[in-house]
Amino acid sequence: MLYSLIPFSWVGGNAVAWSWTVQTTAVVNGVCYALVLWKSRTDQLAFLIWYSLSFYVGLFLLFLFCYGRILVTIRRQAKVMAGHAASTNAQAQSKQLQLKIVKTMVPELYAAVPE
Repeated sequence: MLYSLIPFSWVGGNAVAWSWTVQTTAVVNGVCYALVLWKSRTDQLAFLIWYSLSFYVGLFLLFLFCYGRILVTIRRQAKVMAGHAASTNAQAQSKQLQLKIVKTMVPELYAAVPE
């Protein structure tokens, strides 16, 4: 799967980029104008909306989904481990480990949290 994903991302990314770059680029009086010459204002606005949704909103939602699944898995594993270790010291270490993992994933949110 990995070997098919690498060429797909390169070819797919270039195909998408070239599809709008070639159509909106021209050389006028020796100066290259890229992504400037749109057929209509509607085309430009549609591109802006599609680009923003695809590369900002979509990737942000993917980020939230993936990190959410990681946190759910960590918490589920911590509950299983807590059932095996009855001591409060083991539970404290488990909570500390969870906090360190969350700090690694989202460092800005936990910058002020002391260890």
